[in-house]
Amino acid sequence: MQKKDNEIMGIYKSLENTLKLMVVPNCTNINERNHLIAFNLEELEGDFYTFLNPININKLHSENLIDSEVKFILEQLFVLLQDIESKDWNIDSFLANSKWFVIHNLTKEVTQIMS
Repeated sequence: MQKKDNEIMGIYKSLENTLKLMVVPNCTNINERNHLIAFNLEELEGDFYTFLNPININKLHSENLIDSEVKFILEQLFVLLQDIESKDWNIDSFLANSKWFVIHNLTKEVTQIMS
C-alpha cells in the first residue's frame, strides 16, 4: 500500500512541477527570463505527455488528489498543448501567441484551485 501511495504522490508532484513550466517566469532580467522560458519549454515539451496524460489525471482524480474541476482544466491543458504547433515552441510564441496565452491563464487558474 505504501508503494502505491508513494507512486501517486510522485505523479502529483510531477504534475505540480509540469504546471510550473507553463507560466511566464517572474524575472526582472529579460535575459534570465528568456533563458528560463527556453529551459521550461524544452522540459515541458517532453513532460506534458507524461504528467498531463488522461491516465495519470484519472489516477489522481480517483485517489481524490484532484477534484472534477481541476481534472477538467488539466484535460483542457493537455489538448491545448498538443495543439501547439512545433514552430510555436519558442520564447516569442510562448510570450505572445494567443494559444499560449490561454494555456498560461488556465494554468494560473488550476494552480490557484490546487493550492
